[in-house]
Amino acid sequence: LADKHFPISNMKTLKVYIDELVEVIENSYNVIVIELLGDMFHSNAMRKTQTIRGTELETVDMEFAIEEARRFFDVLVTTALKHSNEVRVEFAAGNHSDFDYMFLLYLEARYPQMIVNRHNQPRVAYKLGDVGIMLTHGHYGKKSDYPMLFATEFKEIWASCSWLEVHQGHKHTMEAQNINGVIHRQLGTLKANDIYEVDNGYTMNYKSTQAFEYSNDKLKVVYELG
Repeated sequence: LADKHFPISNMKTLKVYIDELVEVIENSYNVIVIELLGDMFHSNAMRKTQTIRGTELETVDMEFAIEEARRFFDVLVTTALKHSNEVRVEFAAGNHSDFDYMFLLYLEARYPQMIVNRHNQPRVAYKLGDVGIMLTHGHYGKKSDYPMLFATEFKEIWASCSWLEVHQGHKHTMEAQNINGVIHRQLGTLKANDIYEVDNGYTMNYKSTQAFEYSNDKLKVVYELG
């Protein structure tokens, strides 16, 4: 889940995505990992709209944003808990909103049967069998540096896995490439174009994102969602 920017994304605009994601989850899995790649909320304030660094944005309703995020995760998490043996949340902090961390606290309290890796760091890595995945929002560091950041900061996971990936958000576009033996996946967003994107001509990206299915030691299926 990269760059949802609630309330620009909301239950109405995400309906197709939610329906398709539920269909995938209903295949049933041993472990489902919900990756939060940052910028879940559009604003870092309740009564005005700005990023963490104070950049002013167009006005959005943050009360509505939080309620829509709660509704979205109620569908996602309850379905995932029903169709898997374990549900986990892994997180990488973004540049739009510190509310993301507060929402992790909410998820942890609301769903005690789900594992929430709660922190506020720009990078994290985790294992699924012999698959190692590092998450980053993407506003810190260069894409070409991520494989070595993975190897340096998460040595145990790097050394013990036969399949390595980096999942990144922030750019609102989709691509995948092999960088020094690590598969780098740039995840897209389903949010509608905001005023900043329209003014700067960032309107050519497909509104799509992906879910990934792994065996114990490699990627098996990519689901195109949206």
